[in-house]
Amino acid sequence: MRRRLTLLAGLALFAVASVAVGASGAWFHSESDSYLSVQAAHVQDWLHVYAEDTDPGGLTGYAIRRLSDPPVPAASGQDDALVVDLGGFPDANATFDFVRTVTVVTPAAFPDPAVTQVTVAATLLPDPATGSQLLRQVKLVPVGGTKGAGTVTMAVGEQYQVDLTVRTRKQFDLGQTYAPRVVLTLTYAGGPADYFVWEIPMTCAIVGL
Repeated sequence: MRRRLTLLAGLALFAVASVAVGASGAWFHSESDSYLSVQAAHVQDWLHVYAEDTDPGGLTGYAIRRLSDPPVPAASGQDDALVVDLGGFPDANATFDFVRTVTVVTPAAFPDPAVTQVTVAATLLPDPATGSQLLRQVKLVPVGGTKGAGTVTMAVGEQYQVDLTVRTRKQFDLGQTYAPRVVLTLTYAGGPADYFVWEIPMTCAIVGL
């Protein structure tokens, strides 16, 4: 009986939490040797994700949903309630740029006072149902800038925009809606890898226009 209790206690100390949040389909993935610390941690304590309608500084000029009439921003909401619809695209070989699709903002202070900066990396994943990838490139760019990178270092109170390129091809199915994903991973010196992750689907519909 003692051996069984020891085994159960050991399992409880190691946990991987992967929790769906909000209507956006964003995921918070956390891995730790302490289940309690996983439960207490929230990705938005370290990094916020904003659209134009939630930007705390009133920033405008966010990317417009393609073919929306009247034109509306592609993204709305924030953090775990973020929704991104890039719009309709042709069933042809073509490229479309979305500048400032969303922005990422670090808080005025990090939860751990010993941390003065974090590293944020942006990567891409294909549509999970089909394996198709409509996103060709993602960059983190200083707000108002033109040059960015896939990985940036951010101090407290900094804001970067997420710029995307959509690449359509003839083999994509007409009438199909795809959900490729932008993944934002935050790490910091001395912290665990892949502890804070946003996984945000970017909806793209192939409409033949």
